[in-house]
Amino acid sequence: MFLGNIIGVRPQSLGVALLLLALKVYYPEDVHIIRGKMEDQIQSREPRGTLYDECLKQFGNKKGREMWKEFVWLFDHMPICGVLNKTIFAVSMAARLRLPRHTGDR
Repeated sequence: MFLGNIIGVRPQSLGVALLLLALKVYYPEDVHIIRGKMEDQIQSREPRGTLYDECLKQFGNKKGREMWKEFVWLFDHMPICGVLNKTIFAVSMAARLRLPRHTGDR
């Protein structure tokens, strides 16, 4: 189980993300990836040297932005927690979530 922050301010973010996603496809029952702070849309774009910049560098401006948007969509659908062996609760301590506001009576 990978506890989030699989991307970050490092030059290998794109490669790490693609490798982990390939492992998830190849071993869907054995590889689990939890969303962390760096998988947030804003965090994945700022500061410089992030996944957004890597996508632009590797794929060009148009395709790079499209690739980054696909990553953002994927990150938005990642789980925020997991359970190992039915006994261990796992969550990324750095996760920053935007939950919908409650609008009804409490």
